[in-house]
Amino acid sequence: MTLAELVAQKPGSHALADVRAWLEEMVTVPNPELVTSRTVMARLSITEAATLFGTLKAVSASDAPTAPLVAEALAQLRGNGIDLSHANAIAMIDALFSAELAATVKTLGTKQIQRWQQTGISRLKDGYILEVL
Repeated sequence: MTLAELVAQKPGSHALADVRAWLEEMVTVPNPELVTSRTVMARLSITEAATLFGTLKAVSASDAPTAPLVAEALAQLRGNGIDLSHANAIAMIDALFSAELAATVKTLGTKQIQRWQQTGISRLKDGYILEVL
């Protein structure tokens, strides 16, 4: 996404100060970095982590049609990690866990960045903003 496309999405005033403030707001975006069991245990409560691993282990040992996929997800968590921002991972999370736990687990596949960082530019300068206003 370009800075011009992003600024075009801003509602309200397009004065430089307003646009800069809006661009500097924190937003949640997908984080494709791999999540491991270490990450799960560090960022979830003991109860949440136990429920997550217990559910994955139980489903992978069952005769459910999704058992092989869940077994693979569990193996990836224990190994190099899994991308929890991927649509298939999100669908599996929604299918396996309560809404509350699913919401918590899905946060592992997101990160907070300033809105302007979605553009790929390395630094936000007023000159860049003025060029697109």
